[in-house]
Amino acid sequence: MCKNVAGKNACRAFCSGQFFMTDRRVSGKSAAEDRGAGGRETAGVEKGQKQRAGDMTVEQTTIAVRIAKEAINELPLASWDGPVHVVRTAEEAQLATIRLRRAAVLGFDTETRPAFKKGQKFSPSLLQLATESEVFLFQLHQTGLSQPILTVLGDSNIVKAGVAPDFDLKSLQELHPFDPGGFVDLARMARRKGVHNQGLRGLAALVCGIRISKSARTTNWANRDLTPQQIQYAATDAWIGREIYQRLQALPTPTRP
Repeated sequence: MCKNVAGKNACRAFCSGQFFMTDRRVSGKSAAEDRGAGGRETAGVEKGQKQRAGDMTVEQTTIAVRIAKEAINELPLASWDGPVHVVRTAEEAQLATIRLRRAAVLGFDTETRPAFKKGQKFSPSLLQLATESEVFLFQLHQTGLSQPILTVLGDSNIVKAGVAPDFDLKSLQELHPFDPGGFVDLARMARRKGVHNQGLRGLAALVCGIRISKSARTTNWANRDLTPQQIQYAATDAWIGREIYQRLQALPTPTRP
């Protein structure tokens, strides 16, 4: 489920990829194209497409391989608008992981309090895991990396998809040693598919045709009470990671000459 802040009732999606449409995109074109942007690189379906205005059915076989920052800024802003569970206790963590272990694919991310002084370093404050229908935010300063959480992180049968997860995992392992399993780096996956933009925002634009906000990135994630903006930001990052994985998984890997 997504919330598209570009307009009321503007966002529609289909399973396994969440292709977004705004009121300005009933033709399947980008906002930039609707404004006559000419040859500007934008996200979108290039070949093998099936589109029907109304329910936006799309069959995608290829996507553009790169997108400019200016083009990203013209895409509709979207965010996760489904259930979000902020997990603060060990008991809540145990209940959350029961539901997470039923999923085959999870979106993964962490958030850490930003350091503004030289030599300053903080431990991860938040662990985000997203299923198809809900997002769980674990406040690690309160839950710790309990055994139920570690079981999910170590389960190689559950895909955990995120951008550059190795860095996040190293920070988590400093809290509690564990052997990670099932993690997929979306940047590497995108590179194998011939996609040049490999950050989360760029991949969201190219693969899903949306713009995600990064405005809460440098806020204090160590606060006991997260703001609604922080919760939405954190949930969106985990959710879009899962959606990008599903979309990239469906694309063919280009053959090298």
